[in-house]
Amino acid sequence: TAQEMGLQPTKLTEFGLVEITVDGKIAHILQSYSILNTQLSTQLSRHKHLTRVLLERHNLPNIPHLRTTERETVEVFLREHKQIIAKPVMGSRSAGVVLISKNRQLTGLSLEELIFEKYIEGREMRFVVLQHAVVSVLEKVYAEVINDPQKVERISYPQEQWDHKLVKMAQQVAQVLGMGFAAVDFIVDEQGEVFVLEVNSAAALRHMQHPTSGPGIDIARMFLEATVAELRKKS
Repeated sequence: TAQEMGLQPTKLTEFGLVEITVDGKIAHILQSYSILNTQLSTQLSRHKHLTRVLLERHNLPNIPHLRTTERETVEVFLREHKQIIAKPVMGSRSAGVVLISKNRQLTGLSLEELIFEKYIEGREMRFVVLQHAVVSVLEKVYAEVINDPQKVERISYPQEQWDHKLVKMAQQVAQVLGMGFAAVDFIVDEQGEVFVLEVNSAAALRHMQHPTSGPGIDIARMFLEATVAELRKKS
C-alpha cells in the first residue's frame, strides 16, 4: 500500500521497521506505531494502571481494580469479587495473565508487577479509533477464559450494526488518552453493562483488513494516509 501511495517504502528489519518518504523527507513506522500517537499517549495506554486511573478520573466505565504489594489486600479483593484476573502492568498479548479464584494461586506472584481486576464474563468488543473516528468494530470470540491471540475469532460488523453508545465511548477513551490511533476493548456482560477492558496503541492492522468473518476495511491505506497527513502538519 505504501508503494502504491508513492511513499518509497523500505523494510529495514524483519520486526516491522519501515522507512517511508513524505515530500522528500524520511519518516518511520514500526508495525502500527507511528506519529499518530505521542510517547505519552502510548505509555498511558500500555501501562494498565495508568489507563485505569484516567478512566476513573473521567467517569468512563471502569472495571473494579487493585494495585498493591500487600497479599492480604489482594485476598480481600478476591473475597469481594470471587474471581479476579492478574495482569502484568506492562504486559501485552495476554502474556502472564492469570485467572484467580483461590488464595493459594497468589503464591509466587510478583505483586509489584501486577494489576488485579474483577473477572467479568461477557462479549468482548473492539472499537478501532483513527483520528477521532471509529473505523472498525470487531467482536473477539475465544473458547478459553485467558485469551490465546493465536486462536481468537474476529468477527467484523458493518457500520449499520455498530452500537452508537460504544462508538461515542471509544472516541472519548481515545481522546482522554490523547491517541490518534487506538483499539478500545470493551466487555459487555449478560445484563448489558459495559466496561473498558483495555486500550491498545498498536493494534494489528491485519485483523481489521482480513477478519475471520464480516467486512474487512482497507485499514493499511487509512492508517498510512492519516500518518502522512500528520507528518505534513509537522513539517
